[in-house]
Amino acid sequence: RNNGDGTFTNVTVSAGVMDTLINNKVDFMGTRSGAAWGDFDNDGYPDLYITNNGANKLYHNQGDGTFVDIAEEAGVQGDRYGFDHHASSCWWDFDLDGDLDLYISVWRNANDLQFGHNILYENLGDGTFRDISEQSGLNDREATWTSLPFDATGDGLPDMYVVNDYGPNHLFANNGDGTFTDMTAAVALEDTGNGMGVAIGDINNDGFFDVYCTNIEGVFWEGDPNKPTYNPLFINNGDGTFSNKTLEYGVEGTGWGWATEFFDSDHDGDEDLYAVNGFRIEPGENFFFRNLLAERGTPAMQNISQESGSNGEAEARGMVTFDFDNDGDLDILVANFRESAYLYENIAAPGNWLKIILVGRQANRPAFGSIVRLTTETGLTLHRHYDGVDFLGQSMAPVHFGLGDAQKISRIVVEWPGGGQEIIENIAANQTITIEQGAGLITAVPAERAQPGDFRLLSTFPNPFRHETGILFQLEQAGEVRISISDILGREVRTIAGGKMAAGRHTLHWDGRDQHGRTLSSGIYFVRITAGGQMQTAKMLLRR
Repeated sequence: RNNGDGTFTNVTVSAGVMDTLINNKVDFMGTRSGAAWGDFDNDGYPDLYITNNGANKLYHNQGDGTFVDIAEEAGVQGDRYGFDHHASSCWWDFDLDGDLDLYISVWRNANDLQFGHNILYENLGDGTFRDISEQSGLNDREATWTSLPFDATGDGLPDMYVVNDYGPNHLFANNGDGTFTDMTAAVALEDTGNGMGVAIGDINNDGFFDVYCTNIEGVFWEGDPNKPTYNPLFINNGDGTFSNKTLEYGVEGTGWGWATEFFDSDHDGDEDLYAVNGFRIEPGENFFFRNLLAERGTPAMQNISQESGSNGEAEARGMVTFDFDNDGDLDILVANFRESAYLYENIAAPGNWLKIILVGRQANRPAFGSIVRLTTETGLTLHRHYDGVDFLGQSMAPVHFGLGDAQKISRIVVEWPGGGQEIIENIAANQTITIEQGAGLITAVPAERAQPGDFRLLSTFPNPFRHETGILFQLEQAGEVRISISDILGREVRTIAGGKMAAGRHTLHWDGRDQHGRTLSSGIYFVRITAGGQMQTAKMLLRR
């Protein structure tokens, strides 16, 4: 748990997610692989799916900081007998019915060293899932590490790109009737290397999303070292096909590649690229490529691994970008296989930024599969695809934009999965906003780099909420503090706190009840914090 002061507290045991595996097969890659956050029941609380060698776990968020494993009753354990190595999972809404389905990537079978098959679980909307792997055609039988859901064919339906070790990748096109067809060759997303990780971004900022895959460079693998296996960079042609431009962009080799991610590290508006490296390579440095599109007007990638200070040599596997210190820029966490993780704090992002939290209503609650297009006051339009997928993981995080020198955003267009748009205009930079489907902008919270002396109401999360929301605030100094909740008519319905508090960050919780413990109805409410002669207010949306 992020304490908000640059430190974290291990709450694994108290949260109830200490995973104990019994009679599971152990191979050289370990017993546990992936972790995917999603909200399968659309209650506003992130749930956690853990992939293992053998039975997987679905930890249902109870809304009070604890979780309960419901994988067996939900029907999503996978191979519960301990043979299949379930590598990763991803939440996605393949049928666009408003709830998240679950796709499991299976690397191999630990019993006979043969490949298992991938699994598609359809969310039935009642807390249970149905295995439709075979009838859907998504039961790929290669050695899959990672899978990426996105609309590759441009027909508005989410397809699935499956990244395979020991064999070719596959693009399964969504037919719109619960079945999928292998269209890899037709869309030109063919990669016959030893695929590991995958990332999606708009590297040339043309509005069409490109795909980058990590492989094992041929020099490190069996075969002719003079014929290396390149990491493909598939540039989207905008017509439902792709072209491999990896040599033109200079991102063809990252050693024994694993996790990779596009993100705007320097807030200049274009997306940079990071890829981790490890296994059979001594040393195996991680790679960081800076996108020069903003500087040159044409896309080109510059290797800045050493000067960035993020070229760690430990045998890496996973990575995720996130704003751990809430200062507006994205930091990097690298998961290493035999050593402790690296946490790289971003200290070189001088430009402006915006973070957008999406809340689906007709779409799935986390709004996975959304596309956000933003136009700055200077006329620059930027594009982001929100899927949350990382190597062996999936995250629920705000959509992040670097804005360069722009102080304002003229227009934001959110394209929700399944259709429909939300349009927001005239937004200031350097803040975190929440956009809800059908309701528009519901919160806007400046989130500058926190200092112990600031007095700020930082955020309320989740927002909207059904049962409970957290109120995060920071005090200038120790003193008397009063925190209250009012309804839309200005009537005070609850006092959350009143008394002396220490300086620093605090989190309090409101359970949606009034002063007498009665459950309040759905609607807009306001939290008001008064301290040191100052007062700040934020809007919250309670949905029963």
